[in-house]
Amino acid sequence: MGVLKLSHILTAGAVFPFDFGFVPGTRGADGDAIDVLVLTDEPLFPMCLVQARLLGVIEAKHTQGRKSFRNDRILAAAVGSRLFAKVNGLADFPPTFLEEVEQFFINYNQMRDRVFKPTGRRGAAEALTLVKRSIVKVPNKKR
Repeated sequence: MGVLKLSHILTAGAVFPFDFGFVPGTRGADGDAIDVLVLTDEPLFPMCLVQARLLGVIEAKHTQGRKSFRNDRILAAAVGSRLFAKVNGLADFPPTFLEEVEQFFINYNQMRDRVFKPTGRRGAAEALTLVKRSIVKVPNKKR
């Protein structure tokens, strides 16, 4: 139908930090596209394609019911961002920033009866490897 489907509503007072989306053409261990938190100067609108620089990845284990799987969160900065122009990796953030991002995802998932457990942080090179490893191969169509 060409429309967006609302999957759930955040509880009162909860807001996503920055813009949360996905890397098109990828598939992670959870079966969905790879998740990405895009740091921007201003909020974006839904379904906006954003060119972004990879900064790193928060590795995480996600548990829902009896199923557990990896569900990492890529961190990236929007190309052209003035606020994040000099941020080139996770080391450029104060430790509390990354702790707060992780805590948001812990709380967000807890509200949905899921467990999100951060297991590590990796740099931009590892984030790129994750994205490349997750690219969905589309079969060639014969004409």
